[in-house]
Amino acid sequence: MYRKISSDLKMAAIRMHRMHFSEAMILDICRFSRATLYRSRSCLSRAGTVNPIISHVRGRPRLLKGTDVAFLRGVYEQNPSTYLDEYRDRLFNQRGRYVHISTIGRTLERMRLTRKR
Repeated sequence: MYRKISSDLKMAAIRMHRMHFSEAMILDICRFSRATLYRSRSCLSRAGTVNPIISHVRGRPRLLKGTDVAFLRGVYEQNPSTYLDEYRDRLFNQRGRYVHISTIGRTLERMRLTRKR
């Protein structure tokens, strides 16, 4: 079962540990698991905070970088009715990047560019 444990309580547990309280007593007083105590101590030593640092980078890295996306935008502005395979071919011939047409389609969607007339 998940429950939010306050940073203050985690810090109190770490202070008790530093004051040589037994681990069993700390866990009994704080009412959380041994894993939570170890994780809090680890986070404090690595990052200076008892809570884990949340990464804002999620998922797989994008295949097309900013310059590739700018290139696709330029191709779109020249001719919005270009087919996805034509985008792919131009991207490969001029930038040396080969990606699947679905990647190009999703990239155009993220840029809010439509191929509909």
